[in-house]
Amino acid sequence: MTATKVIAVKTKSDQRQLAQLQVALWPELAVLDILGRLNIELQNPKQRYFMIKIGQQAVGFCQFTLRHTGVVGAKTGLVAYLNGIYVQPGYRLQHLGTQLFNAGVTWAKAQGAGQVASDVAWDNEISQRFHESLGFHVVARLIHYLQDLEDEDNA
Repeated sequence: MTATKVIAVKTKSDQRQLAQLQVALWPELAVLDILGRLNIELQNPKQRYFMIKIGQQAVGFCQFTLRHTGVVGAKTGLVAYLNGIYVQPGYRLQHLGTQLFNAGVTWAKAQGAGQVASDVAWDNEISQRFHESLGFHVVARLIHYLQDLEDEDNA
């Protein structure tokens, strides 16, 4: 059996693998754009990416940030936010996502976070069930609105 390990993303090779996984989760993004953003984000001590590898192949990732404000329902000053988590389809239902999440929680606790938060699209029932399996509970359901403002010249 090939060894499974969770790592904090640090090297250029890890960044390339992470970018590929992010495109799988968010196909509207481009690898080069992600790599440019990662160069900045990985220098931020309030942010951490973890990948899970089977052998040398990265098959999943998660991203955590530390927040002091803007977390619905939070009761503590410093909250870890799970910004994204993904495991390739062929590797799901093997508790790899849980291992990724646990690595992030360990990091968050070491940083002094008292809670962890996340969000899920209202229609993503698979992700909702996954979050609930990790111990999350719903604190709010939001619908976001947008209105275009007329150009003053065309009003």
